[in-house]
Amino acid sequence: MRSGEAFTYPFPLKFLTPGRADDVRVTLYLFKAPSGSAAGDIAKVFMKSPQHDDDGEYFYGVLPVPLQPAE
Repeated sequence: MRSGEAFTYPFPLKFLTPGRADDVRVTLYLFKAPSGSAAGDIAKVFMKSPQHDDDGEYFYGVLPVPLQPAE
């Protein structure tokens, strides 16, 4: 991905026990260096109701509304 690009990736969830998944978090780790972790890396955390302020390393956002499965 390059700056300004967006993507959509619906991924399957594996349910370990029956019930609703009311507290889902998705974290994307964005590495500056092609080889992996380095100083200045950032993470974007999507959750139902962010309770944290961005701190320059971790950025928080609301989890998008789930897509309905295709028939």
